[in-house]
Amino acid sequence: MQPAAQASAQSPGDFGNAAIDWYRRGLLSQGGAAEIAGVSRADFIDALAARRIEVVQLEGDELRRELGDG
Repeated sequence: MQPAAQASAQSPGDFGNAAIDWYRRGLLSQGGAAEIAGVSRADFIDALAARRIEVVQLEGDELRRELGDG
């Protein structure tokens, strides 16, 4: 990992913080948010986990489909 990407994953700058917020609110996918933050998807997931933000965000109908109930 490049030093800039490592620093971004640990303490993201404005773009990283915005991407995390947009992901948390369901406005971006993990991949899209990681791209905006300038980090790999794996590093983005690590940043989410470090902030105790759910990595998988499913609600209602989407959750039922994933569980095979709909």
